[in-house]
Amino acid sequence: MSAFGVIIERTVVYPALREDLNALVKRHIQTVVTSMPNRALNKLESDAADLIAAGMVTLNAKLMGVHDTKLIARVVETWNFFWDQVLTYVEGVSDEQLSFIYFMLAD
Repeated sequence: MSAFGVIIERTVVYPALREDLNALVKRHIQTVVTSMPNRALNKLESDAADLIAAGMVTLNAKLMGVHDTKLIARVVETWNFFWDQVLTYVEGVSDEQLSFIYFMLAD
């Protein structure tokens, strides 16, 4: 898993740390863009794919061993958590950071 994935996975759970998450993502983007400007978009895309893959592993672990009669309820619970707690922060970070990536690559 990339450093970006570790940062997101460990930080996004705590809503009060949104600004810290923004700063960590911004620092990661700066590091990638300055260290490999020609491959920055590929690297950031790879990091995002790693983050999604880690999320799928986590989702799989949460659903393993759940009896069939409780599976739908667990999926709904997990989806609600993702929708309410995770997605809003990822979207907020993404909007701000997409602007930052554009700015960094424009230089």
